[in-house]
Amino acid sequence: MKTIPQYIRKARALGAREEGLEAEASAAMTTAEEIVQRWPVWALRVAGCDMSPEQLMAAVQSDGHAVRYLSPEQRTEAVCLAAVEHCGRAIQHLTFEQRTPAVCIAAVKNYGRAIKFLSRKQQTEDVCVAAVSQNGSAIEHLTARQRTRAVCRAAVSQDGHAIAYLTPAQRKQSGLS
Repeated sequence: MKTIPQYIRKARALGAREEGLEAEASAAMTTAEEIVQRWPVWALRVAGCDMSPEQLMAAVQSDGHAVRYLSPEQRTEAVCLAAVEHCGRAIQHLTFEQRTPAVCIAAVKNYGRAIKFLSRKQQTEDVCVAAVSQNGSAIEHLTARQRTRAVCRAAVSQDGHAIAYLTPAQRKQSGLS
């Protein structure tokens, strides 16, 4: 593992201009864990290959989008799950194989509109209900076939304005008219 000053030199070479980075990193009490906590994306971009699994987890729990800088080997299901639980939009950085049903549901529970990043195959009824239960307007990203009675009712229950995305037939079928 490199020293903190070596990582700072590498970060500068990559164009890092974070205010206070040098003062923070040169302080005697600064540890690698503190740097990961304060600048998770920077830590992954610069030191990702040298980070322990615990440090990787801490980084994605602090900033879910940091998952995009992980190698495929570092993207375990637990790490992917932690990333989307912090920020549902982080699912856009995951491959189809990394988007397990649990990861998909966690992403839309955090950010309902993350459903737009999922394939139709990944948009199961459970995922659709979870998405519209978090954000009713996420229904606009669903096809007519996906707008089941349960999905429509969950969307309108979460946000009454979601009814505007439903056709008269969908409103009637869901008992909302």
